[in-house]
Amino acid sequence: MQSRKLTSQYEQIEARYERLFESAEEAIVVVDVESNEIAECNRAACELFGYSKFELQRLDPSSVIQFEDGCEFTEFTEHLSQQDAGVTKTLICTTQWGQSVHAEASAAAIEHAEQQSVLLLIRDISERVRRQKQIRVLNRVLRHNIRNSINVVNGYGELIYESTADDEVSAFAEKVVDRSKELLDLSEKSRTVSNALQAGDELQSLDVVAVLDRIRAALSDEYPHARIELTAPESAQVFGNSYLQTALYELCENAIVHSTQDAPLVDISVTEAQSAVTVRIEDRGTGISEQELAMLEGEETALRHGSGLGLWMVNSVVDGIGGELDISTDSTRGSVVTVSLPQPAE
Repeated sequence: MQSRKLTSQYEQIEARYERLFESAEEAIVVVDVESNEIAECNRAACELFGYSKFELQRLDPSSVIQFEDGCEFTEFTEHLSQQDAGVTKTLICTTQWGQSVHAEASAAAIEHAEQQSVLLLIRDISERVRRQKQIRVLNRVLRHNIRNSINVVNGYGELIYESTADDEVSAFAEKVVDRSKELLDLSEKSRTVSNALQAGDELQSLDVVAVLDRIRAALSDEYPHARIELTAPESAQVFGNSYLQTALYELCENAIVHSTQDAPLVDISVTEAQSAVTVRIEDRGTGISEQELAMLEGEETALRHGSGLGLWMVNSVVDGIGGELDISTDSTRGSVVTVSLPQPAE
């Protein structure tokens, strides 16, 4: 009696999971690791690839699923079956009609009846990829055209300044040149911000002390009048990507540019504690304005001002790698920027 009751309960649970499996909006594909065959797939997977369940289960998975990083399908499933944690990968799915669909898959190893399988939960991200491409093209065209136009304005402003004998006209021309240079700087800053925000780099272990050493050397060449002091251990490993150096460079350069001293002093320190590395950057400047700090909150009015773009980029990069950014500022003593970065697990 008890056995029949347990069997009935098991069948009900199995039926419930089967309904969830079939009704899921995202495509689900289960691949047997040993045979490299599609063992199961749901309705959404059939709709995504354009095949019936019968047809899809008889296809080589690699003929419809390719990894953007070039990883072989069998290599991926074998590697994943030996891991405890799941992974997320970007894919190109090939439909029955030869169309390429950009997708993102969350994959994990599963075991049932001593059979090793890999489950892929596949999301169609084609629309997101299309919008990103459109935005990149639009940004590139706008930056190119705006930069060319500003260069023309700058050139004419310099010609007027150099050729006129009228002091008033000369003063006006100088303002035109100065403002055009500001706009050129803003255009370049927006390009850096755009690239950083679109960065899709995988996190990796980086020596933040080595990164700061490179930053100090570069800034010393560009601003020879500045003093940049670095207090740090020989090395400190953190999680980061290729834009971490860009973000830290931005903070250190700001400390120099906004200094009120003839020989700006920037103190940089690195400390390790509780699975995190803290980078502290202190200047003797005029402090960071409320307008620029508002950019960190994404306030729409702040988008009209270019000086806060750098902080916005820094915050986005730090947040993207799981870190934290803290800023304390005082108009009489300067600013202290603290960046906490996660350390790789040993």
